[in-house]
Amino acid sequence: MDAGLRDRVRAVIWTAASRLGASEDQACLVHCDFGSRNLLVREAAGKWTVASVLDWEFAVAGSPLIDVGHFLRYERAKRALLEPHFSEGFLSGGGKLPGDWRHLARVFDLSALCEVLTHDQLPDDVVVELIELVRASVEESDAPRKNLRG
Repeated sequence: MDAGLRDRVRAVIWTAASRLGASEDQACLVHCDFGSRNLLVREAAGKWTVASVLDWEFAVAGSPLIDVGHFLRYERAKRALLEPHFSEGFLSGGGKLPGDWRHLARVFDLSALCEVLTHDQLPDDVVVELIELVRASVEESDAPRKNLRG
């Protein structure tokens, strides 16, 4: 990661630090690898529902926004794929989302992406994808907040 991007990542995370800490008041069981490859779905009465969540080996107690950020990792404000369906399902299932949930979830995921970049022997194509995800996350975090809320 080049120095300019590292500085932007640091600024985004430190700017959100107090809000990230405050979100820990909602601590619950967090999967930490919550994505489509760990979800089994089934069709029931013409609707798709989650049948099972697999692979809990990384689970911790923490903010549910960790899983929200991971699930929406590839989601972009200008190219919505899963929203608003994901957040509507999350809320109807009893979850709570603060007004700035998209930004906070993105910052949680940004820190997770940076942690993965510290792993030894990552394939070059994985590093390229991770850097692009980091860059996209920072760019959306730099965008006006009105594009990230709701």
